[in-house]
Amino acid sequence: MIVVKKNYTYQTLKKIILDSQKDNYYLILGSDYADSFHTWFESKKILKLIDLVLVGRPGFQSNISNIINLDKSYSHEMNYKSMKVNYNLKSKRKILRLTLKNSIDASSSESRNALKKFDEKKIKMLLPIEVYKYIIDNGLYN
Repeated sequence: MIVVKKNYTYQTLKKIILDSQKDNYYLILGSDYADSFHTWFESKKILKLIDLVLVGRPGFQSNISNIINLDKSYSHEMNYKSMKVNYNLKSKRKILRLTLKNSIDASSSESRNALKKFDEKKIKMLLPIEVYKYIIDNGLYN
């Protein structure tokens, strides 16, 4: 019997950051995750580890009020070029909301399904080769 251990984004980010000791990391999500991010495991701690980037997706708005409620320090908002930035003065962390000229219609679910099916053609369309190699080397999404 194979026992599948649940892995959370917070645990993965913490391990990556501790292993590499670089200064700045970004978690890039589609704007459809903005409404539910506050329900993620250790979402408040995730905001302390990374800068959050929400990329516009067709049919979704980046409503970050639930994320702001996690940490009111992000309530200061400014516009910069084609993005909105919420900056936390204490932690120096940011929430960036990007609007792209050309929408990207890809999802993490689609990527996971391609990985489960070993659909290499689709994987190469959805993920950079370095990300694919990291996933394989570290046994993610088994």
